Amino acid sequence: MLAVRSTLFAVMATACALLGSVPARAGAINYITNGSFESNSTTGNTSSFTGWTIGGTFGSGPGYGPEAFVTNGSTAGRYGDVVSSDNATSPDPDSNFGGNYAVYLVDDAATETLSQTLYLTPGTYEVGFDAFATASGYGNPNNATLSATIGGVSITSTNVNAMSKAVWEHYAANVTITSAGNYTYSFVYASGAAAAKDVLLDDVYVISPSTLGGTGVTIPEPSSLAVLLAPLALLMFSRRRSASAPLSLA
Repeated sequence: MLAVRSTLFAVMATACALLGSVPARAGAINYITNGSFESNSTTGNTSSFTGWTIGGTFGSGPGYGPEAFVTNGSTAGRYGDVVSSDNATSPDPDSNFGGNYAVYLVDDAATETLSQTLYLTPGTYEVGFDAFATASGYGNPNNATLSATIGGVSITSTNVNAMSKAVWEHYAANVTITSAGNYTYSFVYASGAAAAKDVLLDDVYVISPSTLGGTGVTIPEPSSLAVLLAPLALLMFSRRRSASAPLSLA
């Protein structure tokens, strides 16, 4: 759970609030498996998601790690949030990119990871995802961050308190791959002590061709990931908000 306002890795020179439709390009393919997290299972207190690897430290309160969260506009989550299906504008070509599930990142004092490795050939790709700051966690005193990397290079890192409350928001950037190989797309949820802010993650994609302009940041080849710092990637990040906020109860 989280709280506190911080900059969304502020200097987003090309960051623009775009409303309306951003259709997928003809022939676009999402290279991510189960990017909408519709394929999931729960065993005891732990959720698993097809195609994804969960890691890190689960922390406390409740300390179960990433959980499956129902986003059908009627089912209440662990802390009473009722969230509609992801309605952020997205170019994801998958027909169920919104779906009825999302990943719930809710633990306090946690550093949790969610990752997937995919094979990419040289070219420019659009990398994106949607996030939602839950109403129940928004007022908590301690912040949390959601960070994304691909091939070890930072794409973005946002503080939950810098997000809009109970609104699905879309994030996207271009990355250029120079050498064919396996690249890992990773998310890190780092939350403060109890009580910290919470966030939902949905509609994760890597598509080609991109719907954004420019080539973005260049990802070094898998065998030479020494050059990991890429602050300019943050300048290429685009943030889009949905036109209408989904239902949410504190």
